[in-house]
Amino acid sequence: PKFLDSPHHAGRVGGLLSAELFARATFFACPAHHRSLLLAGRRRGERLARQQEMVDGPSLAPLIATTRANGKAGSGGGGNTQLLLQPFPAFISGVAVLFATLLFFYKEIVYLEEVMASFPPAFLLLPVSGIGALALVLPMFVFLCFRDDFLNTNIIFPSHYLYVFKRTYGSVLRNNGKVSKKTI
Repeated sequence: PKFLDSPHHAGRVGGLLSAELFARATFFACPAHHRSLLLAGRRRGERLARQQEMVDGPSLAPLIATTRANGKAGSGGGGNTQLLLQPFPAFISGVAVLFATLLFFYKEIVYLEEVMASFPPAFLLLPVSGIGALALVLPMFVFLCFRDDFLNTNIIFPSHYLYVFKRTYGSVLRNNGKVSKKTI
């Protein structure tokens, strides 16, 4: 590069650049390298922001209609929403949603047994029902077991359940089918 010939960069010894000058020369002479460093920094910043979001809980809680336009608590039960985001009520709600889901799948299987009596090929729906039940129930168990990782979250709200679902199955995909506190 031309700037190395300037008097400011006369730190060359025997035609070789010092380590510092070489680093500067390669950094400024290669714009693609500079861009990749900027992109790597941006990706690292996004990754840190995602990790912070995972610790603090989803940013979905403020989206719940809890206040009126003037900023005062709404009469539509806005205080109840904040109550549901506290740890103990969220746990109780999670248990209730889990039992309601299990009850739904139990009733579905009982109904399928009745249908199979008159239409035997209906037994092919049993594996679909079982896989669906496991897929929907696993995030609920993760939510109940790892409460510290889901602050300000209550799976009674569909957007919060979706948040737990994504984190659960993201962890499952990254760790060969395992979910642990370290990876959630």
